[in-house]
This record gives sequence, structure tokens and C-alpha cells, in this order.
Amino acid sequence: EILSIDKQRHKKWTFFLLDIDNFKRCNTVYGLGGGDRALQALTSILKVTMNNEIESLIGRWGGEEFVIAIPGEMNNLEARIQATREGYQHAIQTIFTNSDDVFKGTFSMGRYDHDFSISDIPILDVVNRADDALCIAKTTGKNNMVIWNNQTPIRARKGRL
Repeated sequence: EILSIDKQRHKKWTFFLLDIDNFKRCNTVYGLGGGDRALQALTSILKVTMNNEIESLIGRWGGEEFVIAIPGEMNNLEARIQATREGYQHAIQTIFTNSDDVFKGTFSMGRYDHDFSISDIPILDVVNRADDALCIAKTTGKNNMVIWNNQTPIRARKGRL
């Protein structure tokens, strides 16, 4: 669904790739069922905090990654991201009572804003730019967000900046 967004109806889009920090540790300690509960909690929170009145798309991109596509301008975007962080950390502490020591319920994000009226590039290229920013966020400390710009290395990958 993300790859078939309506670029004609909405020219400006904000794309996020979100990756749960230390998710493999969650699966190791709490099992696959625990990992599934962590994914379900984040999905529920994203549907509330990142929902936009005009066709926001939220989907699982693979493993513990999610892609979010928001058309136009979203009001209070930074506050919505913060609400997502706080809601997820609270949910993880509720699901896993000893999560402070094992799995903190944090995530990293890559963001890319694109105006298709200026440059009509393929959607996958746009998502890849958000992924590049995410890779930088993951390798520079986690639990943060990096916004892709012209200074961000193209196709940077984990461990290779």
C-alpha cells in the first residue's frame, strides 16, 4: 500500500522508517510471543499517535521495522512522536515488568520529507532515503531520529557510514 500512494492527490509527503531498538534482545529474553506483544503494542500506539485525518499510512516494513507515510502537513508532529515514544515505553513496562533491565521499549527513526511536484522519484527511493537516515540514527546512539537531507550519505547502511 505504501508503494502505491497517490502522488497526484498529495504532492508533499513525510516518510518515516522506525526500528525498535534492541528487539532481538526482547525475543531472546521473552520469546517470540513476547516479541509479538511488543510489535502489537507499537502498532496500536502508532495508529493513535501518528494517524492523520488525511490518509496516513502505517505498515510493517519487515522484522521490527515500520514505515509511516503522511501526506501534507501533520499538526504537532514532534509532539506526536514524543507521545509515541512515551506510550510505547509505558506499554513495554506494563507488558514486561522487569523491562528496565532487559528491554527499554525505545525506537529509532529515519525521516524524509519529499515534494513530488519538485521531483517525481520512485516511492522506493523515497523510502530508501528514510532508511538511510534510520541507519544513521541506529549507529549514532539509538532512541533518536535523523532527518535525511542533502548531506546524508546516500545508501548508508548499518555499520558503514
